[in-house]
Amino acid sequence: MGLLPRQQSSAGETFKAYVAIEALVWLPGLYLLCYRYRPTVRFIETKAGGDLVRTVGEWLQRNVPSQHAKVVKLSAGVYGSPNGRTFAEWMLLNKVLAPVSLPTKFMVANSIANRRAAQRIADAVEGDEFVVPGLSAVADRGRSPVLDRLLRQ
Repeated sequence: MGLLPRQQSSAGETFKAYVAIEALVWLPGLYLLCYRYRPTVRFIETKAGGDLVRTVGEWLQRNVPSQHAKVVKLSAGVYGSPNGRTFAEWMLLNKVLAPVSLPTKFMVANSIANRRAAQRIADAVEGDEFVVPGLSAVADRGRSPVLDRLLRQ
């Protein structure tokens, strides 16, 4: 004789859903968006973006010329190929968006895992895989209003 199981999912189920979201949706989706829309190139092409890059470049050249040379060499290599630019933008956006995207992905993963756990409970009740104490006599005749109320909780 078992009791109604919890409707909350385990941490393992939530983690599996998070890994699926991260590996199958977020990372490839963000990479494709960076490849298609080129966010840093578009930003630099605006007046404000061009002015910002020019101002920071002049400041670096004036105060730390060795670092300026490294940044120029790195940016020439990164922006020389579409895949290098896309990878750099992808890494940058992953870091910048992490404070918002990480909790959001865990929230979505937890809701998916909880929904799966609730579905397993409903399937178990429909399949008579366990007996609810005090309702065993009614379980033979089908679902009762009491059982329906327990399932809605």
